[in-house]
Amino acid sequence: MARLSKVARGGWQLREVLSDGTEDSQYISAEHTEEQAKAMQLAAKSREKERKVGLRLDVGKKKAGITFEQFAKKEYLPGYEKTYPRSTGKKKNHLKHRYKVFAEIRLGDNEEVWLDAWRKYRALRLDQEKIKGQTLQDEWMALRRVLNVAVTLNKIPFNPLGKLKWADDLEIIGAVSDKEDVEIFTKDELEAIYEVAGDFWGAQWRIIAQTGLRRGEIIQQPKSLVTPKELIVKHAPRKGLEVKDNETRKIPLNDIGRECREKILFYNKRQSLFFSKQGDSDWSKRFTADRNAAGISYGTLNSLRHTFISYLVNEKRHPLPVVADLAGHACITTTKNYLHQNEDQAIKAIEDLDL
Repeated sequence: MARLSKVARGGWQLREVLSDGTEDSQYISAEHTEEQAKAMQLAAKSREKERKVGLRLDVGKKKAGITFEQFAKKEYLPGYEKTYPRSTGKKKNHLKHRYKVFAEIRLGDNEEVWLDAWRKYRALRLDQEKIKGQTLQDEWMALRRVLNVAVTLNKIPFNPLGKLKWADDLEIIGAVSDKEDVEIFTKDELEAIYEVAGDFWGAQWRIIAQTGLRRGEIIQQPKSLVTPKELIVKHAPRKGLEVKDNETRKIPLNDIGRECREKILFYNKRQSLFFSKQGDSDWSKRFTADRNAAGISYGTLNSLRHTFISYLVNEKRHPLPVVADLAGHACITTTKNYLHQNEDQAIKAIEDLDL
């Protein structure tokens, strides 16, 4: 049964038994009350009970097709490992979350069954585990990709969730959107962040704002692919370099970018990575600390990317296809989702009127 135990650093550890007998361990932060932690334990026990009932019902009853968990472990993950060997461990951990709800769902089950399971998963992740809407969106897209692979391998004739799109079907999917929570920075705010961050970190934040890199791209960027002319975001999975849209792109560096490059190389002499060697969450925490020190109460590391795209389109009036290429977007519609305006841009737009 699901077990809840306190940990020395604060918070709780929740262990839940999955359908294949393995345990999934989840850390519940000290931000949650003991009552909330126990509620999450009860929910885990309920899921364990549902799995046991499902397994008993399956005995002596032949159902068509394999389950999501069987497909993921026996076919999806081995294929993924061949293409992305360095990321397989991370992918396995991500799939463990899906198994909590989707483990016994058959690939051939109809759309309503999958949607019902998704809504249960949404409640689990948002209401109990308190993830952000953007994380849930990433998980929705990842689930669809697994099902697309099942279609490619002729396990199912079509993706049961294939007709639904996150942006168009929020109400049906029962999801949330973080779009309104995303903020962009003004030039003065960025300068304040660069100043409090110091010479080295300020140069890193500035070149990220100059290139619009994703966080995953920042973490893996090799020093050898940042020249005085351009920063190359390379997709080479077997070398541990992965780009979201599977396409290598080149981002030219201007004088500011070249100056930042020189500063970063001066401080970063002993490692092969271009940026400071930090974990995924450490980058976000460091940026938030510098942002707070600058007296700014909103915006995340990802806001630098949103600012990069918004500024090029709204302020500098560059064509969407050009900006989409620089951002690494396969579709212009995606680029449009990154466009925001701040108060300065709204005032400037009115000042430019000549009616």
